Amino acid sequence: GTRSMMAVAVRAAQWGQDEAVTTLKSEGIRLKSEMLSSLAAKVAADPFAKVKNLIQQLIERLLDESKQEATKKGFCDTEIGKATTTRDFKFEDTKKLAAELSMLEVKRDELDNT
Repeated sequence: GTRSMMAVAVRAAQWGQDEAVTTLKSEGIRLKSEMLSSLAAKVAADPFAKVKNLIQQLIERLLDESKQEATKKGFCDTEIGKATTTRDFKFEDTKKLAAELSMLEVKRDELDNT
């Protein structure tokens, strides 16, 4: 009956696709069940084709996102390098100007004292 066909289908699915197809075909013949024979044909037709396709699309999307992130990171690293160099030069300029200001203040004080 229907329960025995379901039990056969469940057992067949647990053994893997090839074993499932073989079992479903033989049981379909043994039980004279068009439903089992039809199920065997569907299982043999790669039931995971859609899943494989979705996984492949996901992998491609992740690789593309990874490439875009690497490009963005490269840009950011370059800009950070430029900003750091500019900051360092400006800091050196500030130190030179502070030293020059100190010397000028000393000269001013000397001139005021004379």
